[in-house]
Amino acid sequence: MLLCIESGKQYEVSLLSAIHMLTYVWNNTLPEVVANYFRHCGFVHNTADPGVVADEETGGEQGGRYVNIMPADVPLGDYFTIDSDVAVAGTVNDSDIVAEVLDSERELVDEDVSDADEHPCHTMTEAAHALAILEDICMLSSNSVHGLSPL
Repeated sequence: MLLCIESGKQYEVSLLSAIHMLTYVWNNTLPEVVANYFRHCGFVHNTADPGVVADEETGGEQGGRYVNIMPADVPLGDYFTIDSDVAVAGTVNDSDIVAEVLDSERELVDEDVSDADEHPCHTMTEAAHALAILEDICMLSSNSVHGLSPL
């Protein structure tokens, strides 16, 4: 990708190329790097694993980051349930769902009926009959070419 940018060529990322990029990064990222990121973000507090290289920060520095997140006078249970009463979506019951589906089906039927009224469909038999009438008119009339020129 960088070579294309440096040479001035347009590079587009397709789904397949994105999957190849993810696979390459996944296969070439060391587990120690991922473990260090998790520890640095504060997801891991225990550095007892000897296979993982510790960060430069001390435990006191890491703990100091999160001191001001939660107010000291708020119990932990209240902090977790603070937004449990917030309505994120309206309450919907079964009758509302059924009514909405039936209304949308009626709208589709109404659209189909109005489309049918605007452009009536003709059968092949009707088309063949119309062509036969046109052929008769052309054969019987001496100036049929002149009469049909607007068509």
